[in-house]
Amino acid sequence: MTIKALVWATQTITYLAGGAVAFSIAMTMVATMLSPLLTPTLVEMLGQAYMGIPFWPMMQTILLTVALPLALGMAIRPRLGTHLRQAEDIAPGLAALAIIVICSYAVAANHDRIADTPAVVVALVVILNALGYLLGWLAATLFRFGHSYRITLAIEIGMQNAGLGVALALQHFEPETALPGALFAVWCILTAAGMSRWLHRHSPAPSPI
Repeated sequence: MTIKALVWATQTITYLAGGAVAFSIAMTMVATMLSPLLTPTLVEMLGQAYMGIPFWPMMQTILLTVALPLALGMAIRPRLGTHLRQAEDIAPGLAALAIIVICSYAVAANHDRIADTPAVVVALVVILNALGYLLGWLAATLFRFGHSYRITLAIEIGMQNAGLGVALALQHFEPETALPGALFAVWCILTAAGMSRWLHRHSPAPSPI
């Protein structure tokens, strides 16, 4: 459900900002398919010097929380018949609720530590989000994408699946490791909402890629 929420969130922000929604869906689906292998690999490469990284348990968690629900959804969808529209209307709300519950649990598990959260952690959350937007925009500009595709790539890179990160942290590490992900999820929504409003007001007429 975390992936469904991510798709729903990025689609909504992309649409409101005047981006290319189909392009957003395609990139999210590619990232979803690669995540069971790439996420544990990158975490191990970047974090093994500081702590033990449970590579295979992490891969199993991602397969169960990302790949399995996606496969089940694809298998069930053709069989819903007349109930398909109703399911499509309900699923994003349920997925968003799941993200809220996961991040709320991470905050609750760290309620004694929130006031003592180092300023550097908050600063890194802000910088990571801003760099994602910036690098996405610059990469799209480098490859001469149209304006709507630049917006989409910036949103896709700037907004990451913090819900999955929080779930992995709670499952495989100490509770405090989930706090940055929870903060990032909240910050992403705030910045994306503000950015979409600004871009919607200042975007030029659509142009081809």
